[in-house]
Amino acid sequence: MEDIIFNAKIIKRGKVNGQKYVVLNETTFYPDGKGGQLGDRGTISHSKVLSVKEKEGEILHFVDQFPLEDEVNCVVSGKRRMDISVHHTAQHILSGAFMNLFNIETSSFHMGEKYCTIDIAALDISKERVRAAEELANKIVMQNIPVKKYFVTEKQLEKLPLRKKHDVNGKIRIVEIPDFDISMCGGTHVDYTGEIGIIKVLKYERVKKVFQRIYFVAGMRALRDYERKTEILSDISSLLTTGEDELLEKIKSLVKEQKNRKKEITQLKNTLFEYIAEELVKESKVIGTTNVLIKEVKDYSKEDLINLSKRCKNKKSLLSILYSNKGNVTEVVISKGNGIKVDLSRLKEELSKKFGLRGGGNSGFMMLEMNRNEGIKETFEQLIQSEKKIVD
Repeated sequence: MEDIIFNAKIIKRGKVNGQKYVVLNETTFYPDGKGGQLGDRGTISHSKVLSVKEKEGEILHFVDQFPLEDEVNCVVSGKRRMDISVHHTAQHILSGAFMNLFNIETSSFHMGEKYCTIDIAALDISKERVRAAEELANKIVMQNIPVKKYFVTEKQLEKLPLRKKHDVNGKIRIVEIPDFDISMCGGTHVDYTGEIGIIKVLKYERVKKVFQRIYFVAGMRALRDYERKTEILSDISSLLTTGEDELLEKIKSLVKEQKNRKKEITQLKNTLFEYIAEELVKESKVIGTTNVLIKEVKDYSKEDLINLSKRCKNKKSLLSILYSNKGNVTEVVISKGNGIKVDLSRLKEELSKKFGLRGGGNSGFMMLEMNRNEGIKETFEQLIQSEKKIVD
């Protein structure tokens, strides 16, 4: 589609939340959100049109800068208008396919910059039904049927077999694909279904428990989506040195292998931690009346700290405090064995007086993060030594 060019006069300039807008005496720019579709973009004189909004009967053209003159030359992007028209017409056809095949009504339509969606009134839907609707929709596209746009009166409206009726007054705009779909709509559409090229369903999912949301693209967006996915498929095929037809089985095999290796690693790690815990508990000492292990362990993940700390307190009735420095943050895991009378919540409360703390736990375990990594061991030793603050 060629750019749409027209001349107009600026009759108002203003701002909304700091954003500049102009109002023209007449405009061909289609507003954002009207009819569920995206709005036009382009230029007004040398100013870029960022969005178009309809408010209280006025069309506000939001621009990056105010045009200097009042008499302006306006350009509506034909490329964007075509993309919008393609997707809006594609929605009519896809919604018509679900209605014609399965008597499923479209409850809502949303057009986005990357993809569009329709919500259909179905608790559940099968892959086969979605494919059937997509196939029928593309047959309608390939038949290159004229897309009729016309106005009717309320009386004439009563005689039309509309897919869905809305409460409106005055003249009503109709968009009709003969012998397939007829709807009330004020949006922009192509003149022939063949201009759409292709309609491709990307995915579908259940929303709000009573709808199925169908994601789709059409026209050049569908071509770009196919190009992107073909490139990804080719790259994966090269990476795995496997033909595209064998990719799925290859990936399944790799996933299974990865799960088995992860299981083996976990088993080996648990065995290793048993030996490490055995050695660590030998370093525990009695402070006051409490048997304590306070130890910095380097290069351990949070999950490994937790695993190791719990194994230590199970090896011996003690208070296990393991910590690891991670830059400006120190991760601390505290586990309490049977018979240990230290109150962990009170211990945390005392720690918070000296360190910035995050995290928590319960009466037998805590996972904390401190905003410093100096003096931690000494602080724990001092707190445990002064038992009256933290011991039941």
